[in-house]
Amino acid sequence: MPDLIWSFSATNEAEHFRQVWRRDERIHIVAEMVLAQDDVTSHANKRPAKALGVANFVFLSRITPMKNLHTAIELLAKLRGEIHFSFYGPIDDDAYWARCQQSLQKLPAWVHAHYGGVIARDQVVETLAAHHFFLLPTFGENFGHAIIEALSAGCPVLISDRTPWRNLAAADAGWDTSLEDEALWLARLQACIDMDMTAYAQISSRAMAYAALQAENSSSLQQNKAVFDLAASLPRKRSMSEPGER
Repeated sequence: MPDLIWSFSATNEAEHFRQVWRRDERIHIVAEMVLAQDDVTSHANKRPAKALGVANFVFLSRITPMKNLHTAIELLAKLRGEIHFSFYGPIDDDAYWARCQQSLQKLPAWVHAHYGGVIARDQVVETLAAHHFFLLPTFGENFGHAIIEALSAGCPVLISDRTPWRNLAAADAGWDTSLEDEALWLARLQACIDMDMTAYAQISSRAMAYAALQAENSSSLQQNKAVFDLAASLPRKRSMSEPGER
């Protein structure tokens, strides 16, 4: 058996690899690692003030059709209240970005949208913590790093039901909603706008608690450690760029 190890975070990815490449190397399925406890709680006292009828939403992801930014914009256009929407991420599809710009131009005066470009990796959680709610009506996520980062920042999430993060309402950490149910999306978004500070502080705290619970789940760390230990046990081969005897 070749001394190669392939690590995947989802079973379907590993199976696809086997079918396409017909490889015999060892394949391991491991969970994605989430934020450390210190990262989860570092923004507990930086919660933004929340007034009735006002909400700040944030989108942080690549700007591609898969991430569905235009739907987020169009949903916000159908709500009432003072709405602020900041979105961040690299523009990976110029044609899709043009479509999003068309949707932005149709926003009513009470919806204030701002594109913040690409933010540095070490600024992600701080940026998310400055907003009330994280909005991502994605068509699919294998893990969704930004989702757990938003939760850890005390930023409850409104996401589609096509990510691993499900049944969030039961944890009072946010909502995962079918993309086919626009009425439910609008009802939940409007409830966020109409929320007062007391209710918001509660759901924000529970979002952080949910993220902390995920961070305490050591299974992903153990799985990744097992893969790393296995890799370390294999005979070491010199790379082409590494100096040595020829």
